Formats: sequence, structure tokens, C-alpha cells
Amino acid sequence: MATWIIMCWLAASVEGRLWNPITGAPVRKADVVVGTVRGGPVKRAVTDVNGHYAVDGLAAGEYRIAAGRAGFLPALFSAVVSLKAGENRRDVDIAMETPAVITGRVFDEDGEPVEGVPVSVYTQDEGSGMVQARATARTNDMGEYRLAGLGAGTYVVRAARAQAPLGELYIPAYYPAAGNWRGASPVRIAMGSEARNIDIRVAKAKTANIAGEVHGAGSVQVTLSRKDTDAVMLAVTEMTVTANPDGQFLFPAMPPGTYVVAALTTQSHGRVEVALDGADARVELVLKP
Repeated sequence: MATWIIMCWLAASVEGRLWNPITGAPVRKADVVVGTVRGGPVKRAVTDVNGHYAVDGLAAGEYRIAAGRAGFLPALFSAVVSLKAGENRRDVDIAMETPAVITGRVFDEDGEPVEGVPVSVYTQDEGSGMVQARATARTNDMGEYRLAGLGAGTYVVRAARAQAPLGELYIPAYYPAAGNWRGASPVRIAMGSEARNIDIRVAKAKTANIAGEVHGAGSVQVTLSRKDTDAVMLAVTEMTVTANPDGQFLFPAMPPGTYVVAALTTQSHGRVEVALDGADARVELVLKP
């Protein structure tokens, strides 16, 4: 009995409140996870109607606190708390940010909605220049799309290539109707806001095939990326195929543009540019160490 009393006296606890920084309202029914910094056992709690949580029975040490709830951005490791034996922390509050949303429609040259088009948002790191996709959605029968769960920031919105009537393709386009990244209009959104009417206009194009052969490897994966004038969107792959054992590969039904064909193995790599103008093209891809 004496040992149990000493252990309870030494046990630490942490509690606080989850709240919406935009409205000030408590965030109820949120999951809260308290785990050691070194990856030890974790304890969980659920916030009450006042957004309050409490976790007790903790040993002395350093803990990370994370929280999550549908409709809010995950608060991953939003707080780090050092607890002494028997310490009770009651002030570890966590702001739960509501995500931003981008909505709009995709139209063709005649103003008709285009169904089934993948629409994605991208960010570009100012330091490295690396482009990263943040969310993707597909248009419905009204040409509408909704990209949710976004953080505050500046985005570029892109409609990917899609099937058009009579075997044609819609060319990829950037908001509002640009053919490359540089011509896109950036979309800036704040936390919890919604950018509406981010409509994109796409055009049909005559397509052609890009066929080729890989020299220096067998059944390697070959990627095709559409090259923009500033080459920044080479990070966005249009298509990936696996070359035959004899190195032959085919990218069918591609719209006009300049492309980069590339392959990478653990020991070699290669790339080649090809300009497509509506006629079939053939390339030779040589892999080098």
C-alpha cells in the first residue's frame, strides 16, 4: 500500500484546452495523444464539450502532445512538455487550425463543363525550387472540383490532361488558362478561408505517340514529363511506363508540347527532350553511369 501511495504521489499529469483560433470556440471530441520524445508508450484522451483534456499517471520526462479532429489540420507535436515527478501542468493549450479550401470549375473552349479532370494544387519551395503537390481532386459532372485540407499559402492550380470526345485529349492547363507554370496566376489563401471561382479553361488537341528504346538497361521504368518554359514542372510526371525486355517503350496519345523522357536505375540514368507537334516521334534513351 505504501509503495502504491508513493507512486501516485510521484506521478505527473498534463491538461489543457483545444480551441479554434479563428472563432475562439472550443474543439470538442478531439483526440489527444501524449507520448515520450524518445518514442515510449503513449497515453490518449478525448476533449470534452469545453475542449478540455487531461492525461495523468505520467512518469517524469519530456513529452510531445499531438491532437487531431475531422475538419481541422492535425496538430502534430504541437507542444513539448518537460514534467518533473509529481508535477501537474494545466496550461498546455493547443490551437487547432481550420484548413483552407480552393474550389472552382473546369470548362472547355466553348464554356462547357468538363467531367473527370484531375485538378491539383502545387507549392514551390523558395529555397530549393522544388515543386510539391498538396492535394488532388476530380471534377464532377458539372465540372466542379473542391481541394480541401490546405494550409495557408500560395498555390498554383493545374488541370491535368483528360479524355475529350472523339478520341481527343484536353491539354493540361494552369489557372486560369495558361500552358505552363510561369503563365499561371497564383492563388493565395489564409487559414480557414475559401478561394472560390478558381476556374480553369482547357483546350482539345490532336495527339501523337512518343515511342523509343532504352539503351543500357532492360525492363526499366521510363517517365514522361511535360516541360515548361522555366522547366519547373519537370517534377510533375505525365506518365510512367515499363520498357520491354528489349528496351522498347511507348507513350500513347500525347498532346503537342515539349517533353522530357527519363529513366533511372541504381547504377545509371538518362534523359532526352522531344518536341511533339501532332506527328509521332521516336527517341533513343541512352543510360549512363
